[in-house]
Amino acid sequence: MKMQANDPNFSKLFEKTSQSGWLGDAKLVGSLLRVFAHNALDGDDAAGGSFSARIDKEARDLAKIFLGQDSNYPAPAWFGPGQVDKWLADKCGIQSNDPVECVAGALLAMIGELLELASSLENENSLPEQWQWQANAILDSYTHLFLGIPT
Repeated sequence: MKMQANDPNFSKLFEKTSQSGWLGDAKLVGSLLRVFAHNALDGDDAAGGSFSARIDKEARDLAKIFLGQDSNYPAPAWFGPGQVDKWLADKCGIQSNDPVECVAGALLAMIGELLELASSLENENSLPEQWQWQANAILDSYTHLFLGIPT
């Protein structure tokens, strides 16, 4: 059924999409992934915690947002258990029935790809313009993945 502009549901949908924090916004999804990646890779582990424990916790926290469990981030139905988690599990090869684990696993897979890129550049004196496009491609690919857009 096609929605008309004078349909009350249309205006409700428009209000949702214009709210800050709307998870249907590709820019917001991309920003959340980029901030997560930045924090994961630049985070401080000096307090005695391990890198893997810290990013696992951060991934699980962000997974809850992508599963529609944070009221600060209103979301379309796609971002709910049985949708985004199943898609990500399938695309990232994650074997779990726990929605948080599936989404967090995809986030950790993204970090893994970024770490592989960083590792490949470790002994090179490369300029940012020689590798940034690769990091951006990884982040853009995961933005599409989280939005359910086949890549």
